[in-house]
Amino acid sequence: MEEATATPGFIYQVWIGCGGIGYARSTDAGASYSAAVEMPGSGGAWDPAIAVGPTGIVYVAYMLSSGGYDYPVVSASFDQGAYSNGDLNAVVQKSTDGGRTFGPITPIGPNYPINGGYSAPVLVDPAGRVDALYWGHQTDPNTYALSPGYEYFTSSSDGGTTWPASPQQLYPSDGSIALPTWWIDGDLAIDSGGTLYATWDTQTSNGDIGYLSYSSDGGATWSTPVRVTPDTDSAMHNVQVAGGAPGTAYVAWQTSAPSQGYATYLQTFSTTTGLAGTPRWCPPPTATPRSGPAIPSAWPPCPATRSL
Repeated sequence: MEEATATPGFIYQVWIGCGGIGYARSTDAGASYSAAVEMPGSGGAWDPAIAVGPTGIVYVAYMLSSGGYDYPVVSASFDQGAYSNGDLNAVVQKSTDGGRTFGPITPIGPNYPINGGYSAPVLVDPAGRVDALYWGHQTDPNTYALSPGYEYFTSSSDGGTTWPASPQQLYPSDGSIALPTWWIDGDLAIDSGGTLYATWDTQTSNGDIGYLSYSSDGGATWSTPVRVTPDTDSAMHNVQVAGGAPGTAYVAWQTSAPSQGYATYLQTFSTTTGLAGTPRWCPPPTATPRSGPAIPSAWPPCPATRSL
């Protein structure tokens, strides 16, 4: 067991547990301890160590094996070792030698290191501008508690070296991103004419809804979001997009709405006419059509000439 202390009466302890690295803390000089927890991602780890910085940040380090290699892992807590709330940041690194080496980590949003950003797809347009779309959760600077998030668009005109201090928030009135849905990624794409497309998923009292918005002026302004998911329920929608010919995008989403499990759907979008027809179910090669709440029982097969 390893131990660290901090004033006025904090005691932090880590040890090798049966499944991973165990952790507990005392806030009353050892009179009582919190329930023990396993450090996230520490399954099979060994050789833990713990330290407390001058501002109360608690660091836990341990060794972990993966792919035949052993390497150290460091986890940090910014809430005096409670290991709750969040410390999330959307960042970028650039390589100028074909991926052999990468430059420094650069935050793409404000308030680093408590930007609250993650899930940040990035693209480079033909002129070299770097665009990014990230989910951002406002973070309390004292407790690091996260609030429901929203989509933010930002871009860098100098190859990712500097980013705007105030990224553009996309349509918060259409719904927020709930804290438990961090894994439902949004997406960013560009068509051959330079139009940008952003997709994301929201959770509201009316259910879980996926949206698409586009920009024809490099992200300065964005169209009113179009709802792309037809079902009315609380099932997740992992909405992705790919640009096509000028003014055309292909939207795909995966959802757990069908009772048989996850299914993927595809639909074409035009900046002049909107969504074309009805969504098409894209089955695996050996699958049979699925059905589910508010989703037709069978779909035409996905076009053989188009894939996402």
